[in-house]
Amino acid sequence: MWACIQWRRAPALFDDAFISYRYAYNLVRGVGLVYNPGERVQGYTNFLWTLLAAAAIKLGRDPLAATRWLGVVAYAVACGLTAWLASLAGPHPLRRASALAITCLLILQKDFASFAGTGLETSFVALLLLAHGLVNHLAPRQRRRHRILAAVLPLVLVLTRLDTALAVVASVLATICFDSDVHGKSRIRALIDRFGLMALGVVAYLLWTRVYYGDWLPNTYFAKEADGLHPEVGAAYLAAFVQSCPASLIMLMLIGYGLSAARGPKRAFLAYVAAATALQSLYAVKVGGDFMEYRFMWEYWPTVVCGGVVAVDALAVRMLLGTTFCSALALAVASFPTVLEKRYGMQSLSQMDGYAHLSERVGSALGQALPSDTMLATTLAGMAYFMPDVTVIDQWGLNDKFVAHMRLNRYIEVDGFNARGHLKYAPLMYLRSRGVNLYVEHPVVCDCSRPRLENKPDVFVRLGSRNECVRAWYMTQSADLTRWFCSHPDKFVLRNVSCPAE
Repeated sequence: MWACIQWRRAPALFDDAFISYRYAYNLVRGVGLVYNPGERVQGYTNFLWTLLAAAAIKLGRDPLAATRWLGVVAYAVACGLTAWLASLAGPHPLRRASALAITCLLILQKDFASFAGTGLETSFVALLLLAHGLVNHLAPRQRRRHRILAAVLPLVLVLTRLDTALAVVASVLATICFDSDVHGKSRIRALIDRFGLMALGVVAYLLWTRVYYGDWLPNTYFAKEADGLHPEVGAAYLAAFVQSCPASLIMLMLIGYGLSAARGPKRAFLAYVAAATALQSLYAVKVGGDFMEYRFMWEYWPTVVCGGVVAVDALAVRMLLGTTFCSALALAVASFPTVLEKRYGMQSLSQMDGYAHLSERVGSALGQALPSDTMLATTLAGMAYFMPDVTVIDQWGLNDKFVAHMRLNRYIEVDGFNARGHLKYAPLMYLRSRGVNLYVEHPVVCDCSRPRLENKPDVFVRLGSRNECVRAWYMTQSADLTRWFCSHPDKFVLRNVSCPAE
């Protein structure tokens, strides 16, 4: 309950969620798992999450409400699992109190709570990462039902978010090196039992993406230049995360000491947590992190906190007062204010939430005002969900193969890395070659009676009853589209556009 109250205090919504809904909607209406009909581009990184959104649409439900609800439930379950595990610590009251205190880190870190209802899969993946570690390393494995769950969880995890394969690699290493229940030939059998289904499923999925989309990896991987090396940007990202969440260092210190004290399943679980966190940190350094506020790291936060709980329980036998002090210190620093890494364009949760609501408002207005054969270019790609019949060119390239595969400095000049995540931008010559009618870029809202004028043909689309318009450059003009604009003065305000004579 406390966890849900914390989320309600600062809920956030992300425009990127609407991108997944656009794919889901097109799948349900029979044009394929695509952003624009006829263009096979994998602009999502959350395959199963997108299918869940499609299931909601198929059932006549709002995918935003469904995925937000699922994200908040996943967040609450992760908190509940951690609290349950902490309640098993003991027998000394101080030992159990320290473990339960650490559980509060999942609630006191407000930004992690806010991610629960963004519409993205962050909290769901966080729950899967935790559940995988608990089931495959901490829980007893005698029952057949448990063995089935242990085999299915890694597959669901990786198909929900492909980069969590790093956590599965960490799990394999923990099984080989620290699982006392398996040895010799039984180790090979254990690996096949736990990870064989995932390996087969992921191979099948990658083959399908190669055939269907023409690439092994999501288009976003190339659009964000994640196939390159950005250690300076990534190191700044990690350093700022530690400043925002200093309790993470305390948890990792406890986990490191706990590895030497724990035995059996607890040791294997702590090894999984340590290895998964290390691999994810290296990955974040390689790709430069993400422009969304520490999203890459929050996915692992429940697993790290749960590792802290297990470590405290293991260490309390030797150093009860020391673990109690560490737990208290972690709680004391849990509510430190967020430190944004601004040198490379990190955006706060409130900024992302503002973009999402702008996307919904502008996209809905454009979807109602524009004819279906209009082609539009924008940097706010989630808007496309609200105008399903309009072809949308994503200027950041997340959903555009040409832009994603451009060489970084071939079409645009970038002085070092002055942005994180969005490093490629659709050149004007490409947009002209595609026949883009309206160049929206990032939506600019202005007063319809006093529009912000440019020395180019502009179309101002009315947003509602408050005399507000969104500006669009009328890039590629057509006689039919111009007649449409001119015949609907209730929807459009035109500047430097000549209407045909009656």
